[in-house]
Amino acid sequence: MADHTFASSLHYPPVDGSLLFPGIVAFNAEHNSNVPLFVFPKDGSANGVVSISHLEFYRACHRVAHALRPNRTGPDGETIAIIAVTDTIQYFALLVGAIIAGYVPLLNDVKSELGSFDLAVQDVPCLAHIYPKLGLETIDDHFEPFPARPSRPSASEVMMYLHSSGSTGFPKAIPQTYQTVIHWCAAATVVDTKLYPADTRLGVMLLPSFHTLGIVCSLYLPLITLRSVSVYAPTSYNDPKAIPVIPTSENIIEGVQRTNCNALIAVPAFIELWALSPSAIEILKSLRFLAYSGGPLSEKVGDALASVRIPLINVYGGTEFGGLSTMFRRKDEVWDWVWIYLGPRIMFRWVPQGEGLYECQILQSEMHRVSVENLPDVKGYATSDIFLKHPTKEGLWKLVGRKDDIIVLSSGEKTVPAPMENTIASNPVVGGTVMFGRARNHVGILIEPRQGFDVNIDDPKQVAAVRIGYVEASTTVNKDVELPKDWSEESLVVWLGEHAARVNSDKKVDPEVDVFEQGFDRNRIIGSLSSSTDSNVRTTARQIDQNIVFSNPTIKRLSQALARVVSNPQFTGKEGSLINRKVELENTLAMYSEGLPGTLSPQVEQPNGDGHSCHVVLLTGSTGGLGSYLLASLLENEQVSLVYAFNRSSKDGKSSEERQKAGFEDRGLDIALLSSPKLRYIEGDAVQDKLGLGDATYDKVVSWLPPHAVSQAILDVAFAKAKPPTVINLVHPRPVQWAALMQPIGDALIRNKLLPNPLPTVAFEEWFSRLEQKAISASTEDFKEMPALKLLPFMRMIAQSDKSIREVTSEDETGGFVVFSTTNAQQLSQTMRGLASITSEDVGLWMKYWASKGMFI
Repeated sequence: MADHTFASSLHYPPVDGSLLFPGIVAFNAEHNSNVPLFVFPKDGSANGVVSISHLEFYRACHRVAHALRPNRTGPDGETIAIIAVTDTIQYFALLVGAIIAGYVPLLNDVKSELGSFDLAVQDVPCLAHIYPKLGLETIDDHFEPFPARPSRPSASEVMMYLHSSGSTGFPKAIPQTYQTVIHWCAAATVVDTKLYPADTRLGVMLLPSFHTLGIVCSLYLPLITLRSVSVYAPTSYNDPKAIPVIPTSENIIEGVQRTNCNALIAVPAFIELWALSPSAIEILKSLRFLAYSGGPLSEKVGDALASVRIPLINVYGGTEFGGLSTMFRRKDEVWDWVWIYLGPRIMFRWVPQGEGLYECQILQSEMHRVSVENLPDVKGYATSDIFLKHPTKEGLWKLVGRKDDIIVLSSGEKTVPAPMENTIASNPVVGGTVMFGRARNHVGILIEPRQGFDVNIDDPKQVAAVRIGYVEASTTVNKDVELPKDWSEESLVVWLGEHAARVNSDKKVDPEVDVFEQGFDRNRIIGSLSSSTDSNVRTTARQIDQNIVFSNPTIKRLSQALARVVSNPQFTGKEGSLINRKVELENTLAMYSEGLPGTLSPQVEQPNGDGHSCHVVLLTGSTGGLGSYLLASLLENEQVSLVYAFNRSSKDGKSSEERQKAGFEDRGLDIALLSSPKLRYIEGDAVQDKLGLGDATYDKVVSWLPPHAVSQAILDVAFAKAKPPTVINLVHPRPVQWAALMQPIGDALIRNKLLPNPLPTVAFEEWFSRLEQKAISASTEDFKEMPALKLLPFMRMIAQSDKSIREVTSEDETGGFVVFSTTNAQQLSQTMRGLASITSEDVGLWMKYWASKGMFI
């Protein structure tokens, strides 16, 4: 249970730049003095803990400052390297204390070299001096603060240097300015942890204190979110020369239990060990989340943990650019564990690498600054990390390897070795793997057995055993699923269903339901075929176009497509879905209209029981554009007695009321309407049965009106006395020529002095060609000035469709869209019947709104 009383007593420090990092430490000492910062097991107690409060940590840092620079003598800004193997609570007090003292700390791994410098070596203050009360300090204990700096540091001043591990180049010191640190503190990796209950306690005991991940999760996170972190008990309090606890898979789990951790962050190596221990798995199942970083986790292991509902979270970041992903994940997203949610504060640029892969680049912005710049055209950082975009869920990305790791075969095909290397390396007898094959016909792999599993490479039987036992056993999916008796559609439905269940933790898959809605991705489905032991199946898989799953996203439809591939080698799936589009549309309409009444019931008792008859309406997506207009119309409509504004819960923690108010303000709607007593906010999930609502709430609803058209027209149709048809086309009944809109836009740009000269009018095909050329070398400013660059695939589809349609007819809509009949809509809706054509005055209002949002700045 979450401690809500505790949550209400927290005072979160600001991360808007009004306080710099030392000020945040001081803020918490004053406003959150008794809130635990670090906790560790208490000696002699099975479940007792010692807590270092924010007050005690603040004072420990000032004692370090006194010891390092008595009376603040000497100049500010000197660099001081911290090379120490110390307890966590001692190391962070040294770091922050050095900053308070006016030094610029350089954090170094003890194995790193400092180079040829004149060094003055100084012992660090002992733990007993820094924490004289060790968990028992109060506001009444004696304390002497270190003399304050005469003036506030500038945001661009270097606060410290972090030591890069060398994963993105040679190891080097990376400067961190005060502004950079605040941006890191405000990043989703840190602040999204506040979305968990206030009593969340994160186990960080295995993270090295000098490492970027250790600083972000063990220091920034508890200071900003006021969620405590669990560390190892210090060993040097009585013996300053004692070595700190060395992390093992056993003592980490022990620490989680003894300090009552309900969250944990680890590296994949430990998680893969815990996956082999039933007792460890039981403990991990109790966590709110298990985050990992520092390397890839075997998908075989990750899927096994997800199948028992262990909430894994993949954390992505780097010393050069900070934390980029969130550490918050809903419980129903457990199967998305390998995918990364990237924070909204960061400006990304995705550079295509072919085969549906992209390099991640972080562009400099006012909300997130990188520490190293290496882009030739704009300020930003090219990570060289290669990502795959989720096929259906916007904002999800999968890290698949490094740019310099991609193997290009002689055929031009590209292979990302990391996923395959990691899969084989997950075998307990494999010590290491390296793939090769650049400019060859096929890839190969070198396998190093673990100690004790040596192989005589001159013995063909032992080599064959390695190939079968290590490689095929690690990569073959569902080897025990028998092949279909034939390649008919009926047999394939059964066969694919068995395969799907095996890669879905033995959960039965509905052959009639979209597989993506059941937790699958394209690679998992095609991969199950590609890794078959049957050469015929592998040959078939190589023929299949990767988009065939998107075109046929159910087991039944995919079976039809595969049956055709086997019977007709010329068919590859590029031809698209086998289902007639008209039939498909009719089936979709039938599915989503099932259970809806033919007409809306006109008699619904008002909740207040006054005898009047009005409508109760469930409105989905009320915080969006059309949703906001529709809600305003409903609240003003006397025929409506109650409106349920239904939305998904927000990841940023904002309530439905806050988001609705912002939606109204953005569109100039009357905010006073939101105080109407007939408005009810509810949150749920539209894909769940009964929308994830309770029976009592769901049963009150007689009209579900999705906001996909003009609000008043929807109400006209919804409340019409006549029985409406199943589908009504809510498009403008009096469309205008494209040029009739473009010319007023051009005129408005000149009239408002946004352009010095008129823009020429060109064919859409030519316009898109210019846009596509610009996208090749687009800069940050280009993306700002030309938002269409972000919609390039959509624009390409429109351009291709428009060209194809124009070759046949000139009657259809611009962009290849078909012309919809509005006869039914005009018969049922007075609004539609009287709707005038769009004029230059309407365009002027659009331009005014766009300008108010800074579109032309």
